[in-house]
Amino acid sequence: MGWSEDLLAAGLIDEEEYEHLKELGYDSRHYGDVEALEDLIEFAYQYGLDELGDRLTQDYFNAIDYYEERLDYTAYYDHSVNRWRDVETGRFIPDPYEWVRD
Repeated sequence: MGWSEDLLAAGLIDEEEYEHLKELGYDSRHYGDVEALEDLIEFAYQYGLDELGDRLTQDYFNAIDYYEERLDYTAYYDHSVNRWRDVETGRFIPDPYEWVRD
């Protein structure tokens, strides 16, 4: 049983939250969606699952490193506008993992 299933079974989250976590997990694993990973990290720490939060944080940085290497530029997520930017130019760029979805 996974951690989100454990939280559901313990009554700490409801079915809707569980389905949302499943979707975030799918997006993060299937697409490498770092925004979904951020949400999972926040959720893990909120429920005191520090080891899981730490592991997801490492996955987060690994995903960013992978896309930077693959796309040959450095990027960061600008939370103030909910968009990705190129580190060198500051210009908006497409989601670095968008090509995976196609």
